[in-house]
Amino acid sequence: MINFSKGYFLAMGALLSVLLLSSCRSIPEDIPIELSHSPYAGSSLPLLLVEYFPYPELPSGKLRPMPSYSGWTDSRMRRDLSRIRSYGIDGVLLSVTPEDFAESIRSERIRRFFDLASELSPPLRVGLLVGGSKDYEIASGNIAQYLDQQGLAKHKSALLLDGKAVLAFREDIKLIRQVQHPTESFATFRRLGEDWHSVPAGATPGRLSQMEKFTWVKAGDNSKLPGSVDNKHQADWILPRGKGKNFANRLRLAFQNKAGIVCIHSWNDFGDGSFIEPNTMDGNQMGIVVFNEKQALKTAPRPAP
Repeated sequence: MINFSKGYFLAMGALLSVLLLSSCRSIPEDIPIELSHSPYAGSSLPLLLVEYFPYPELPSGKLRPMPSYSGWTDSRMRRDLSRIRSYGIDGVLLSVTPEDFAESIRSERIRRFFDLASELSPPLRVGLLVGGSKDYEIASGNIAQYLDQQGLAKHKSALLLDGKAVLAFREDIKLIRQVQHPTESFATFRRLGEDWHSVPAGATPGRLSQMEKFTWVKAGDNSKLPGSVDNKHQADWILPRGKGKNFANRLRLAFQNKAGIVCIHSWNDFGDGSFIEPNTMDGNQMGIVVFNEKQALKTAPRPAP
């Protein structure tokens, strides 16, 4: 029988951690990533965003948001914005569809969300993430002109990159970029799958995009649950969210890789199993994870210049 020393196990554990980080695979709960110092120089921190669905498909089973809701009311907006800010999140990627722009009520709600976000001090930043259930062709000038007409391009709460309002597009949108269109002066465009990486499948840590070193971090995963055939309509299961340990590891991995923009998927995508909105299953546990990891990063020792 071979006897292994304690030092052997410690060395093997360290080696396994390195291999897991280099391969960017999902990280087991029992191998936590520790940040002994901040990877960011000076006082810089990553921009921390969360993807937000104004009209999510709520689960029909025991899992529910707390409190439950229907519609995108002012009271829900205020509650969500306040909670998002309290977790240390800097801004929101607001998931919308082209139909939302054409429908007067939903268009008004989008503007109202921007307005209420601006009432926080400092304002919570809001950028648009445009996608749909089918393929669309959108001219960059038309969508940016909508921003301008609605007063969103230069809104107090607009999410800005290089001084311009951010418009991000999902893979199902064919963006026709119009060269030297006047709207390019106040809007900047990002395509998922091109400029920024797409939302990763499962809970695999997202890669860093060249532009802004953007990355996704998923709070959970619902894709491998046994017997869960239709995750979008069936939520009577218990999600394997590991009390936030895996989520914390993914955030630390993004920080360790010096991500410039970290976007959490998501606030309220209950069908995907990746959400941080307070709920009947684990309360506000995931929000506390975000807050704790952000605070730990802020107070971590900085590298010597």
